[in-house]
Amino acid sequence: MIPPSIGNLSKLRYLDLQAISYPRELWASDLHWLPNLSSLEYLNLGGVNLNKTYEGWLQAINMLPSLLELHLSKCNLGSSLQSLPHLNLMSLLVFDLSFNHFNSSSILQWLFNITTLFNLNLSWSNLGGPIPKFEQLDLSRNNLRGELPGSSFSVSLWIVDLSFNFFKGPFPLWSSVASLSLRNNMFSGPIPSRIGHVMPGLTFLDLVSGNFINGSIHPSLIKLKSLGTLDLSNNLLSGQIPNHWEGMQDLWSIDLSNNNVTGMIPSSLCSLPYLYWLQLSKNGLSGELSSSLRDCRRSVPVIDLRDNMFSGIIPKWIGKRLFSIEILRLRNNLLTGNIPEELCQLAFIHVLDLAHNNFSGPIPTCLGMMAGFQHSGFYSKVPPSKSQDFMSYMNMQLVLKGRQDDYVQLKIVNMIDLSVNSLSGEIPTTLTNLSKLVALNLSMNHLTGRIPEKIRDLKFLETLDLSWNRLEDPGPLSMSSLNFLSHLDVLHNTLSGTIPFTGQLNTLNDPSIYKGNSGLCGPPLPTLCSGPSVQVTDQSKEGTDDEDDDRHDKFWLYRKMEVRRRQGPIPPSMTSMTSLNYLNLSYNNLSGQIPSANQFQILDNPWIYEGNPGLCGPPLPTNCSFTSNGENSEEISQSAEEEDDDQVRRCHEGKAHGVLCSSNGSSAKKAEYARKLRLAIEEDEIPSDSLVLLIYVYANR
Repeated sequence: MIPPSIGNLSKLRYLDLQAISYPRELWASDLHWLPNLSSLEYLNLGGVNLNKTYEGWLQAINMLPSLLELHLSKCNLGSSLQSLPHLNLMSLLVFDLSFNHFNSSSILQWLFNITTLFNLNLSWSNLGGPIPKFEQLDLSRNNLRGELPGSSFSVSLWIVDLSFNFFKGPFPLWSSVASLSLRNNMFSGPIPSRIGHVMPGLTFLDLVSGNFINGSIHPSLIKLKSLGTLDLSNNLLSGQIPNHWEGMQDLWSIDLSNNNVTGMIPSSLCSLPYLYWLQLSKNGLSGELSSSLRDCRRSVPVIDLRDNMFSGIIPKWIGKRLFSIEILRLRNNLLTGNIPEELCQLAFIHVLDLAHNNFSGPIPTCLGMMAGFQHSGFYSKVPPSKSQDFMSYMNMQLVLKGRQDDYVQLKIVNMIDLSVNSLSGEIPTTLTNLSKLVALNLSMNHLTGRIPEKIRDLKFLETLDLSWNRLEDPGPLSMSSLNFLSHLDVLHNTLSGTIPFTGQLNTLNDPSIYKGNSGLCGPPLPTLCSGPSVQVTDQSKEGTDDEDDDRHDKFWLYRKMEVRRRQGPIPPSMTSMTSLNYLNLSYNNLSGQIPSANQFQILDNPWIYEGNPGLCGPPLPTNCSFTSNGENSEEISQSAEEEDDDQVRRCHEGKAHGVLCSSNGSSAKKAEYARKLRLAIEEDEIPSDSLVLLIYVYANR
């Protein structure tokens, strides 16, 4: 027997007494202790024999106002449940009464007064009689099959969701239904010509994806005056879009994408007063934008016309007439001409996709003034009555990071795609003002010049594609500060020089992203940089000389060994160089364990130590087989520091052929040392044939 003392646990929220053994070992003669558990949210008495409680179990459970889930399967319940004067289970979500033997001849009417209930199991319970009338039926995401009854079937439902099943047959006509979702089924045949007469109260119609609705878009659809959402995408529809949409004043979302619709966009379609979402992509629509969009009396925030056959130019009035547009996608059409500067007047736009057309001329510098890419929260509001539908429809296929994916949270996507056109000139420096930009694709054009130095200001940039142009340098070192950059492609340009392989660029180690640039060298390419050229990066040159003295924290010179190679262990003193973010010790004669403190923890690319067979320990796969004690470590450290000091002196005198030269001491001494060494390089006192890369690393005091 269940001990009544359980009722003393007044704060209990979860109670599972399910009996899985047979014959039943758990039973209860009454449940008078149960109402004491007023905080209970989950109760499972499955398999517990409650036959002796008669109707007392129902009264006890009805006094649990916080109950969310109730399982009473196989409890040998058999008493009548027809009356319950006061229903207190108004939070119940799951109710399982399966495998009982009620002596009732009709279904428990009071159950259907629990408005929060979404999972009710009455199987194998000996219930009979008619099913109570529902207003809403949701059978979505099951494995239901077969054909649905037609218009002769009497149904009192108002909302019907049969999406993601395997229903087939013709489109069902049910006169009382206001919201109908048949998404992802196997319905076929044309849209019924009587739909406007039989279902005049329809406000939501979703036949999207996975169906086989064919034929034309019947004009009877336009008689659905109350329709707010129309989604016929991903079907086999053909013919032209019908005219005369003026009467559909509540229509705010239209999706006819991925069909075989041809012809022009009817002028009445764009003139609807509350139209928010116009999705007509992947069809055979044609005509010029100047005529297709000229009657947009109110700016439509989302327009997607990609993958059609629209021609001509982008009309100059677009900046004024579509002033509040947020997403404009004209990708893969037959558009020509220059990108008009009037496009820059679209202050709210945050997705601009003009790729795969034949635009020419320079990229307008005013694109860098578009506020939608610089701030958040500029997006227009959906009509309040449509907000719930809006959340489920705000998704679109976008090409980011070299692939096409479905994106749901579109308001957080900020992208510009001008790829595969005939644009020329340099990349405007003003584009670096678009501080919230996430993706920039300028590939497959005729762009020349350099990557702007201030590209570091695009701090949220995740994807940058500049491939197949005629750019001339591998990019500024400041690109390494783009901490979110995860996709970079600069292949097939005329880039030359040393790749700034440091910071975030250190993680983009796929050599193929630099393919087709024969003048590039350095990691991650196998081509080593050689020759007398010196690359100097002085991040403090914008400041004064006095500031220079204070900001020198580390000064080091990486040199390629041509005559002699550095031998012995890596000096432990290098771990004190806390601003070090680039290191290459490859192809020397180094040995011993690689240091693991400070910056060496993040300098974890094995290629840094390539060509030193005597080195061991992470990040190399070779484990160190020797063991060291404090005395040996101290001797090695002292010897290395002495060797390092000697290396500094020899480097200063222009006689060193080692890998690393570093300066220690006060800030003033370091700054003075830096000036002397720099002067020695300029006067060729240090052998230039062995010099590869000079880097100054600064840190604020």
